[in-house]
Amino acid sequence: LRYGNVYGPRQDPYGEAGVIAIFIEKMLKGEIPTINGDGEYIRDYIYVEDVAQANLLALQNMVKLLKVVQEKEKEIEGKGEAKAELKFNGFNLGTERGVSVNEIFYLLKEIIKFPHPANYGNSTG
Repeated sequence: LRYGNVYGPRQDPYGEAGVIAIFIEKMLKGEIPTINGDGEYIRDYIYVEDVAQANLLALQNMVKLLKVVQEKEKEIEGKGEAKAELKFNGFNLGTERGVSVNEIFYLLKEIIKFPHPANYGNSTG
């Protein structure tokens, strides 16, 4: 499984990743978080408990998935086609709902009752 932007309890608010934890930590301390660039870039954020549940479901259903792949390989070979080489790189795990960093900032600002406006810095690329 490949995860997008995972957030939740015990996330390190001092690294470079984890914008939600970083913003919460700074706002609770009365510090103004910096939004890189214009804040309009969209990301998919997923809660850590949803990631844990997805891992459990994937493990519980791995045998079923392997059977489906094997059946597909046999089907292709049965048609006289070249040996199938099904390439499987994994599943992207997300919510299918993109959210901008600005949306995150203003939602947290409202929940925390943070009195300051956003601070915008240079884009990190």
